[in-house]
Amino acid sequence: MVLINLGFQSLAGLCVHYARRAEDSRDTLARVNADLLATRALLADSARDAERLRVARELHDVAGHKLTAMKLNLRALASDPALAAREEIRIAQQLSTELLDDIRSVVQAMRDSRGLDLQTAIRALAAPLPRPALDLRIEDGVKVDDPAVAESLLRIVQECLTNAARHASAETLTVSLKKEDAGMHLQIEDDGRLKGRVREGNGLSGIRERVAALGGDVQLGSSATGGLRMDVRLPA
Repeated sequence: MVLINLGFQSLAGLCVHYARRAEDSRDTLARVNADLLATRALLADSARDAERLRVARELHDVAGHKLTAMKLNLRALASDPALAAREEIRIAQQLSTELLDDIRSVVQAMRDSRGLDLQTAIRALAAPLPRPALDLRIEDGVKVDDPAVAESLLRIVQECLTNAARHASAETLTVSLKKEDAGMHLQIEDDGRLKGRVREGNGLSGIRERVAALGGDVQLGSSATGGLRMDVRLPA
């Protein structure tokens, strides 16, 4: 009976062990999948921006150049006394001027609308985590055109999400990104509890290295609730 009881207990222990391993593997797979989705969103945005910029350049360089040449030729025709009085010449000049202005407006709008969708990418990172909940606040008008900067911001938020889930027992992670005179200010804080002073492991050291490579600065401190607060400032 003792042997049978020990056998059942061993079997139960093995079942619990494998169930925990399966749960850990599922969580790891969910995080990896979220990372891939976030990265794919940034890559897709970057590709769209590159294509938009290419089209804008083509419009400006090719269509703009030919329309300018057309205007010069029409001006030359209008200076001919035999053609100066013709209404068709005047209308053609007016249409070419308006079309050139329209193309310049379209090109400017295409350049101004550039910017990577950080919000979608960051939310994709936080989606598989049961906690902390993500409170994301991106100020209107904040645009990130450089994929390297967007990638760094994404990895910084990812590291803070992981730390808040594993070490701080935080329920909410607040992420805000806003413009400043000198560039951008990323502020991240959780509502967990720090156990002693902040010790910088590989994750936080990696954040410092990323920010330093972009010419920025990182400051660590405590949030109002005693959790971790991080202020990242990047040049424009």
